[in-house]
Amino acid sequence: MKERMISALLQRFPDAILSIQEIACDDMHYHISIQTSEFAGKTLLEQHRMIYSIIGEYVGNEVHAVKIKTALPTY
Repeated sequence: MKERMISALLQRFPDAILSIQEIACDDMHYHISIQTSEFAGKTLLEQHRMIYSIIGEYVGNEVHAVKIKTALPTY
């Protein structure tokens, strides 16, 4: 599951600095930390909606819960 989310997110945000950590050792709870220039000018809610538009099909099915941290890159 983790690999599928990484692949989907990097396909949509190829410049992203991405980390996905399993937080409950059950392959159902994840923390996603993502930095991408595509978040520029977007509210936190808009940024999270961008992420959910990509991984939303997994949440509630194969993934029980996701914690998301978004940011602009700090190169």
